[in-house]
This record gives sequence, C-alpha cells and structure tokens, in this order.
Amino acid sequence: MPVSDLASGVTLVGTYETKLLWAGEAPITTNHYTLTIDVVKYQVVSINAADQIVAFDATLPKAAVASQPALAGDTIAFFDGGFFNHDALVWPAALDTFPERRAAIPAGTLKIGTIL
Repeated sequence: MPVSDLASGVTLVGTYETKLLWAGEAPITTNHYTLTIDVVKYQVVSINAADQIVAFDATLPKAAVASQPALAGDTIAFFDGGFFNHDALVWPAALDTFPERRAAIPAGTLKIGTIL
C-alpha cells in the first residue's frame, strides 16, 4: 500500500522501514530559517550568525534538523530543539557513528540519543 509522506507531499510506493524520530524527552522547538543550501527531510544543519541555514559545521554554535525537503533560498521550519534518535537523521558522511555525532553537536542545542 502506498504511504504518503505528509511533509513533502510525495507518495512512496512499496514498503519502507520506519524509524522513531524522538529518542527522549526534551522541549521540542521550531523556528523558521532561510536556507543557503538545499536540504532533505531530517538533515542535520548549522545556523550561522545571520540566522541562515548552512551545511553542518561543528564549529558553529547552533544546530538544527530540517522538517521537510527544501531548496536554497526557501524559508521553512526547522527543529532547533529536541531529543532526536541519531539514526533517523541525515548526517554528513564523515559523521557515521553515534559517538562522533554526539561530540559534533554544539552544547545547549539539540540532544541526540539511541533507541534501545
């Protein structure tokens, strides 16, 4: 049976493995930001000093997660607070383990964990 992805409007045909987005309890916050890059749903990104979305950079003080796919120049809602299942997010290729991902997230922004 086709499954509709409500955030993107794309109909997916066939089966797919669902993953839990949340890994624990924390306030979930969203804000609208302007993109300087194209993003896919649940992509981990950074927020620069001008409050724009840029490619993930562990040296920047704020991280966020895309709520939907979008193109550079768009303004969409991003999760900029919450406790996420790291395995459900789209990470830069260099961050492929949980310890690397946890160390790369700036303190005081997102929390990430695992689903046991």
